Amino acid sequence: MRLFLCDDNAEYRLLTRYVLERAGYEIVGEAADGQEAIERAPEVDPEVLLLDLNMPRLSGWEALPTLRSLLPRTKLVVLTTGRAPDERHRVLGAGADGFIVKPPRITALEDELAASLRAA
Repeated sequence: MRLFLCDDNAEYRLLTRYVLERAGYEIVGEAADGQEAIERAPEVDPEVLLLDLNMPRLSGWEALPTLRSLLPRTKLVVLTTGRAPDERHRVLGAGADGFIVKPPRITALEDELAASLRAA
């Protein structure tokens, strides 16, 4: 599966890349904010884009509608620390295909991603 990572935390992106590549996923691109994701993701046409919501310059919330229109076949999965009860519904209503609360252990991300993709 071809994944694109969008998170402003470079260390978290690095750890995510490491865990997911070890699990057999192919990371085809990365971005540090929503604007970079809009510019870079269409060039690599990922199957899945993992998108953090809270980022500088252009947040995941702001980038989500544009990414949805640019990448209609890509599964957009929001990856966030947010735990507000209504956030999941708002994200899915805004065009995301899945929602993952960042797990406390990065190694749990593979299981969370698989569950989210099944749900999407």
